[in-house]
Amino acid sequence: MGWEIVDRFLFAPLAPILGVILFWSIQLLLIESMKHLLRKIWSKHQSLCRFTNLVGLFFQAFSHAIGYTITKCGVSHFYISVDESKVEPKRQAKGAVEWITKVFLFIGPFFVPALLIFILLLLGCNAAFKVPAGSFYTFSDGLIVFGNSLSYFSQKFIELLVNLDFLNPFHVFFLLFLIFIGLGIRPLYIGREEKRKINIIYDLQNIKNLLSERPVYIISVFAFFYILYYICLFFNLNWYINLMLFFGWLSIISIVAIIIAHLIIILVKSTDQICPFWNLLPYVTLFISYGLSRLVFYSLSFQYSISIVIMLISTFIITLFLKRVKTNKLKTKASIKKLKDLEVEEIGNRRGSSKR
Repeated sequence: MGWEIVDRFLFAPLAPILGVILFWSIQLLLIESMKHLLRKIWSKHQSLCRFTNLVGLFFQAFSHAIGYTITKCGVSHFYISVDESKVEPKRQAKGAVEWITKVFLFIGPFFVPALLIFILLLLGCNAAFKVPAGSFYTFSDGLIVFGNSLSYFSQKFIELLVNLDFLNPFHVFFLLFLIFIGLGIRPLYIGREEKRKINIIYDLQNIKNLLSERPVYIISVFAFFYILYYICLFFNLNWYINLMLFFGWLSIISIVAIIIAHLIIILVKSTDQICPFWNLLPYVTLFISYGLSRLVFYSLSFQYSISIVIMLISTFIITLFLKRVKTNKLKTKASIKKLKDLEVEEIGNRRGSSKR
């Protein structure tokens, strides 16, 4: 009985919070993986990489501006370029207000872009959002309720994506917008002359400084969560779990968007290894395979999903085949020659040091 009371009043509120942190951590790792891929294609696709950096800086500045707007500081200056962004308030923020604006600056970009997709889903596909009828009472119940709701949402969201009609301009716009968010959720770098690389260490360091700067604010946030949970517990309300689910839904949207962005970057990177002219074939396959599939399966109820599956499989097979038979041999030979030159230089340095 004593343990049940401790669980209900102390540990239970932490269950959905830990769930949100888990999915946010997955989001962080996927963002770092995507940045690694973007840096690999930087030399040949600098325009694409700089565009994703522009989008990332826009979302960062947009999140910061939302923070100033919500705290009633106002925005006097909003500047964004490919290399940097800057937002200045009308009224100087101090104390708790300043801390809140920093939360929007450092944490907001992970959730604000997905919020735009969330609004579209809420307007057009609100059946994807499954919420519990009331509160939960134990730590394990909290994890189960949180996990079930996110699992249901993920299933419905994936079903929505695999049933998109690419002949419908609104569906195409939705997918492009999702890709847009996935590619630019965080910038690659900041600065014109001296570029600061934005990676997982940079983000975690900023968040660590934010949390350690004013510990009393963190305690206040947790106190708010616990008070809200107790109110929901005694009156059997679902406000607390719905608040946590909201952040969980945003993380799922971001994760799916980043995974789709991964596929696109991998396709671009793979076609770079194929000879000129032939490297256009995978992109042509995307359109031809989808169009032919729609014609063949037009009378079936699952024509949209089967067409997307065939499009993806066809593109994968064609790309893999071309990489094996139409590899850019000049690029490969240049890489081998460069490696041999490095080995010769290293051997020469060793001989020189031994003579000394």
